Amino acid sequence: MYETQIQMSAEPLFHDPMKLLTQVATFAYFEFINAGTLSSGIYVLQIGETKKQKPHIEDELYFGITGKSSMVVGDKTFQVSSGDAIFVPACLSHRFFNIVEDLKLVVFF
Repeated sequence: MYETQIQMSAEPLFHDPMKLLTQVATFAYFEFINAGTLSSGIYVLQIGETKKQKPHIEDELYFGITGKSSMVVGDKTFQVSSGDAIFVPACLSHRFFNIVEDLKLVVFF
């Protein structure tokens, strides 16, 4: 399920990240900023899920908040956990798999 929380202009916007984390409990992706040239949200994957993201026309940056999993980006495999930042170039295939702890990530694209 996908939800957009805020459609915004070029005005500055501040969020309490802990409050946002409590709001994403029922959504796989919770977009909290969509400013036209920048979008950001929280992506949640449960233990055992495997999701193949479709390549996007924008570069993406994932930042691990909680959890542990593996991720394939192109032909490289990485271990992902809290505190990790993963850059995915535009149009490159990528997916998370082997999720051993519920995974929450902030995504920027």
